[in-house]
Amino acid sequence: MSRLGFFSVFIFIFIVLGTALGQGTRLNREEPRLSIRSDPRFSIRIYDSHEVLAEGATRTCLIVYPDNSFHFEKLQRSFHDGTSKAPTLFVTESTLTTSETDQLTAIIQDTAIAKLEGGLPRRKALSKDSHELSFQIPRKNSAIQSINRFSSELQEVDPAVKPIVSLLSSIDSRDLPQVRDARADICKPPTPARARSPR
Repeated sequence: MSRLGFFSVFIFIFIVLGTALGQGTRLNREEPRLSIRSDPRFSIRIYDSHEVLAEGATRTCLIVYPDNSFHFEKLQRSFHDGTSKAPTLFVTESTLTTSETDQLTAIIQDTAIAKLEGGLPRRKALSKDSHELSFQIPRKNSAIQSINRFSSELQEVDPAVKPIVSLLSSIDSRDLPQVRDARADICKPPTPARARSPR
C-alpha cells in the first residue's frame, strides 16, 4: 500500500471515530432533557380530616395524576355510647370528569391559591366540629406547594381553599364502585419507581 493510500485510510478511520464519539457525547448531553424524571408525578394531593366530638371522624384523601386519573380513599370511624365501631374504608380509582378537570385546572392556575403560605394555624379553642385540610401542588422548578388549614364552627375555612374542598366533595359525591385490589396508602404520591409514565 502506498504512503498516500495509508494516509487516506488513517484519515477515514479518524473521521469515523470522531463522528461516533461526537454523537455519543450529544446523546449523553440530551439524555436529561429527554428524561421524564423531572416531570411532576401528580397534579394535586388533598387530605381532609373531619372530626365531630363524641360522634366520629372521617378522613378523606385524593391524588390526581397528570393523565387525570385519580386514587380516592375515605375512612370513617363512628362512636356510639362511648364505644368505637369498627372503621369502614372505601377505596376507588377512576378518571376526572370534564367538569372536575376544569375545576382542577382552575385550582392550579388560581393566583390566590398559589400565594398561600404557612402550615397549620394554631387552634383558637377546642371545638366539637373541626376540619383539617392539607394539599400539595407541584409548582415550577420541582417545588411542591404544601398548605395546611384548619376550620371549625368557631373558625371559618379560608375562602382561598374552597375550590379545593369543592373538588374533593365532587369526587366524594360520585357513585363510584369500590376497587378491592386498590392499595390504601393515604393517597401517597408515587416514588420515582412507581411514577406513571406517559403512553
